[in-house]
Amino acid sequence: MKFLILLVVLLTITGRTQAALTAAEKTLILNTFNGWRDNALPIPTTHLSTLTWNTAYETNLQKYVNTCATSFSPFSKTAKVAEFVITFSGTWNLKVILDYIGGTAANYNFHTKSCASGKSCLHEYTVVAKGKTAACAVNRCGSTYRFYCDFDPVGPYRGVNPYPTPTPNPTPTPTQTQTIKPTPTPTQTQTTKPTPTPTQTQTTSPKSKTINWQSKSTPVRDQGQCGSCYIFAAFANSEARYVIKTGANPETVDFSEQEGLNCISGGCNGGWPTTVYNTFKTTGYGPESANKYTGVQTTCTQTATPRVSFTGFTQTAKNKDALIAALQTGPIAISLLADDGFQSYSSGIYNCPTKYTSVNHAVTLTGYDEATDSWLIKNSWNTWWGIDGYIKLTAANDNCNILGYASSYINY
Repeated sequence: MKFLILLVVLLTITGRTQAALTAAEKTLILNTFNGWRDNALPIPTTHLSTLTWNTAYETNLQKYVNTCATSFSPFSKTAKVAEFVITFSGTWNLKVILDYIGGTAANYNFHTKSCASGKSCLHEYTVVAKGKTAACAVNRCGSTYRFYCDFDPVGPYRGVNPYPTPTPNPTPTPTQTQTIKPTPTPTQTQTTKPTPTPTQTQTTSPKSKTINWQSKSTPVRDQGQCGSCYIFAAFANSEARYVIKTGANPETVDFSEQEGLNCISGGCNGGWPTTVYNTFKTTGYGPESANKYTGVQTTCTQTATPRVSFTGFTQTAKNKDALIAALQTGPIAISLLADDGFQSYSSGIYNCPTKYTSVNHAVTLTGYDEATDSWLIKNSWNTWWGIDGYIKLTAANDNCNILGYASSYINY
């Protein structure tokens, strides 16, 4: 059965009055929808196709909206299109509406194939795998605005995810991941070997390898629908190592990921943490308070103060012992293959069921437990994911391909 929802939203919106969408607004809507499709999480089995604007649907929908009717359009009632409606009072501001729609992505659970009880999941309309065209219309009826969007073909359906996510196979296939080409290892930032920190407990030989930096790590962030995981991984280890070095309160240390997004050409299309370090090696990191994260790339500025400088970064050898040794001084930015099981993780020690040879996600290695031979990893998908935003991953094998590429961390 088609999942239709009429959402009544009382938003405090400032802006101009509105009777129909402008050309610029249509472009913004389509670009936003396609941005969500390009950076969908969990990662789709295959890349979602680009939506196009359906002018014929828009014309018919606008005619219907202009009647100030209070129900779904005739097109949706005959199952010709999928449709959502947002009704709100105030004045018109399209960005607020789109931000609201994008925010509903967090309400959908791919594991249970359902929307959270009492919540809306309008975002899922925009990322249906078979989606081809879209059209929206708006009209002011008295003091109320009605914003309609139609999608062809119909979807999503109750009990069916809007798109398939990877199911591990005996051997990885190219369509399972969106692999990012590695960048050459920087030669200008060679550093001295890290020295143990005073916080480690001295033990008798053999020395325990167990380490956990969660108490020194800043709060779990949320990258949203932008493929900026590499920025968050770079900043997460940078923030934690700053806390370790200075003794600062991890709750108050917050560098601006948005500044990174604005100043790195790859933006929401993925990249490597080393690119982040190189981008800020001259200017240092700016504060989140001066440039808050929106997940949308805008103009690059690196002038906000105060700034936190660093001396360089180190890349680790691609083996388990080197990673554990580097971890003794602080968290590390790593890359891995986040498969379907990883994306739906909620407890226990996860083990990728097959050996992958590519990567599609950057995260922050925060600890290692020798007793269970497992990694503790900080993600950037908010605290509702995993164990308060973290995952425990087996270190007994490298099926998730952590050791496939060099990991890295900042030096102060």
